[in-house]
Amino acid sequence: SRALWQEESLPAETLLIGLLAADKSRRDKVQMSSQDVLDFALPQGQSASVLQFGGKASVGRGRCRMLRIS
Repeated sequence: SRALWQEESLPAETLLIGLLAADKSRRDKVQMSSQDVLDFALPQGQSASVLQFGGKASVGRGRCRMLRIS
């Protein structure tokens, strides 16, 4: 196709399994270690959090429920 971009969607019940790693913050005036970044994304004491990846957040695309497994 000659479209400017291509989009793919996963069904809502799709299960993705992987590892999450982080590096220290690179934003100006934000001092966060890699552990601080992980704790921000997946807060300690919570079994799950919802993060949004990619574009189209206003229509609910890219929402992922993240589970911390120790």
